[in-house]
Amino acid sequence: MSKTQFKCLWALPRLSSRLSPSPLLALARRHLHKPPIESETTRYGVRQAIYLALRDVFKRGPSHYRNSRDVRKVIKMNMRRREVCDLVDMYGLGFVCDMTRVMLHQRIFTSLHRAKVNLPDLFGLIKMPEKLKGGGPYAAMQAKADLEAQLDRLTIADVSRPPDKMSFTSRLAEDTTSDVSITPVSDDTAHLRRRDRLLPCPEETLPPFPTKLPFAAQHEMLRRLQTILEAVCYGYGMRVMPRVMRLRRWDCPEAAELHEMVDTFMSKDEHFLETGRTTVPLEELLQSISLIRHAAVHRIPMTVVQANKFLRDAEALALMLGDRPRAAAIVDLADAAAPVMDRMMRQVRGTRSRLVQTLDDFSARRDELRRLETEAIEGLARENAECRKVAGERIQEIFTPIAKPS
Repeated sequence: MSKTQFKCLWALPRLSSRLSPSPLLALARRHLHKPPIESETTRYGVRQAIYLALRDVFKRGPSHYRNSRDVRKVIKMNMRRREVCDLVDMYGLGFVCDMTRVMLHQRIFTSLHRAKVNLPDLFGLIKMPEKLKGGGPYAAMQAKADLEAQLDRLTIADVSRPPDKMSFTSRLAEDTTSDVSITPVSDDTAHLRRRDRLLPCPEETLPPFPTKLPFAAQHEMLRRLQTILEAVCYGYGMRVMPRVMRLRRWDCPEAAELHEMVDTFMSKDEHFLETGRTTVPLEELLQSISLIRHAAVHRIPMTVVQANKFLRDAEALALMLGDRPRAAAIVDLADAAAPVMDRMMRQVRGTRSRLVQTLDDFSARRDELRRLETEAIEGLARENAECRKVAGERIQEIFTPIAKPS
C-alpha cells in the first residue's frame, strides 16, 4: 500500500464523521426514504387497515409490483373505493404505499397463514372457525370462506383506533375518524356489490377533492407551532444545560432552529432519550417534530389528519419537556381548530360520496346505452341477414335454368 493510499484510508473515518448528518435529520431522512418503523401507530392500525382495504387488490403477489411506482399506481386506480380513500386520508399516500410495499414483500396479501402470523391483533377480532382443526378438504375450504366473510365485515374503523394515550387532541382525531365512518354518506355505495366496488376506475375519474388545508391557513398553523416549540425547547435548554446554550449563543428562542436544539438535546442530555417520558414512541415523536419544521420551511401541503397529528405530537413534546403552560396553549389552539377541521372533513367526504354516486349513475347509464346499442346492432344484423336471404333466393330463382318439357 502506498503512502498516499494509507493517508486517504486514515482520513476517511474522520471525514465521514465530519460530514455525517445530524441525528434528527437522519431520522427524518430514514422516515422519508425507507420503509416505516414498527411503532405504536403501526401496531394499532396501519397494517391492519391496509390489509382490510387492499387485500382483494394485491392478491397477485410482489412479483407483479416491483417498485413503489407500481404500488402507488394501483392504489390510485382504486381510490374510488371508500375504504381506500379513508386509508389515504388518514395516513397519507406515501406512507400507505411504503407500508403496502413492505407487506407485499412479506407476502401478507397472498397467504392467509402469513396474514394471521403477521397481524395477530386483526385476527384476534375474529372468531376462528372450528372446522380449521380437521374434517377434510371440504371443511377446510368452508372454514376459509367463513374466515374471509368475517374479514369482509370488518372495517377500517374497527382496527384504526389506538388506545387513549394522552389528553391532547386525540379527541379530535377520534371524532374525525369515528363520526365520518358512521356518517350516512356511506349509504350511497351500500347498494353496490362488493365485486363492483373492487373494480378500478381510470385515474381521470378519481375524486378531485383533497382533504388538504388551504396553504395560507396551514402555513400560519405550522409557523405558530414552530414558534411555540422553539420556546419550549429554549426553556428546557436553559433549565437543563444553560452552559451549552450560552456557548452556542442561543440567548432567545429565535436564535436557534427547532431541529438544531433537539439535536443538541439528543447529543448532550443523557436523560433526553429515556423511554417512558412520553406515551408517544420517542422515535415517531422526533420524526413528527422534524417534519413540522420541514413542512413549514419547504411549504409542503398537508392533510387534515396530518395537521391533527402535528398538534398531538407538539403537545406531547411540550409535556415531555415539562412545559405545561405551552402544552395547554397548544390544546387550546387544537380545540379551537377542531370544529372547523371536522366540518371540512365532513363536507369533503360528503362531496366525494356524491361524486361516487354520480359516477355510478353515469356508469349505469353507459351500461344501459351499451345494451341498447348491442340490441340495435343485433336487430339490424338480423334484418340484414333476412334481406340477404330473400335476395339470394330470388337471384337463385332467376339464374336457375328452367327444365325443358319432355
